[in-house]
Amino acid sequence: SSVTGVQTCALPIFFVARVGQASHSFLMLDDQIRDWRLALGPFTSLPLVGTASTAGGSSLGPVYYWVLWLSRVTIGPFVHNLPHAGAYGIAVLQGVADLVLLFALRKRRGWGVALVAVLLMATSPHDLAVSATIWNPAVSVALVKIAIALRLRQDGPVSSAAAFTVMAAAWLAVQAHSAAV
Repeated sequence: SSVTGVQTCALPIFFVARVGQASHSFLMLDDQIRDWRLALGPFTSLPLVGTASTAGGSSLGPVYYWVLWLSRVTIGPFVHNLPHAGAYGIAVLQGVADLVLLFALRKRRGWGVALVAVLLMATSPHDLAVSATIWNPAVSVALVKIAIALRLRQDGPVSSAAAFTVMAAAWLAVQAHSAAV
């Protein structure tokens, strides 16, 4: 079916567009080095607050570190636990968010509008610029897309459980990067 074709084709395209050259142009600044060191440890040693903010203090929650740690555990062994695993994991999260949003938009507006909208978002300069690195705004954007998609999928009166799910996804986006507010 066409849905299966879109699913099997879209995720690899989004993934390659985001991290196709990460092994050659991976950017490691002090923040990324700090974050990857934390991801290399056990889950229990991850901070309970988010990344350090340039304005002082830290972001609201640890979801960014959870994503990095999960990327290290699942993808890391295939890339010698190099920081690229974090970029690959974030790219997978972004691709999944794009697919969830694609299907939510398709339900509301049809395949044409959904595909154009998601392709424009997924290939925007900002999205691609932050994708081939480990950086919390990319995680936040993926979680915002998931929150929007969850809301778009709801018809009629919204149940408490559905509203809670949307709010949880939005709250995780804010945890990843406080600017998501």
